[in-house]
Amino acid sequence: MVVNVWIHTNTWVYLGPLEWILITPNYHRVHHGAKGLSRKNLGFVLTIWDRMFGTYADPEAIGKDLPMGFVPTRNRLIRMIVGF
Repeated sequence: MVVNVWIHTNTWVYLGPLEWILITPNYHRVHHGAKGLSRKNLGFVLTIWDRMFGTYADPEAIGKDLPMGFVPTRNRLIRMIVGF
């Protein structure tokens, strides 16, 4: 539960080299952004899984002013239920 609260805080945190390994709020924010990146930065504790499976998106490259929410797509509810 602590990790869940940590990654969903609305803060920009810089942990230096540890950011290559650990999920931070700015890392996970990309996943909730409104730029169609909901399939990026899915990791919960470690970033290695996203880096290994190609779902990594660099939060520094995307920026701090990322709008939150999702981009409406066709059949969004069905896709969410099915899982893709």
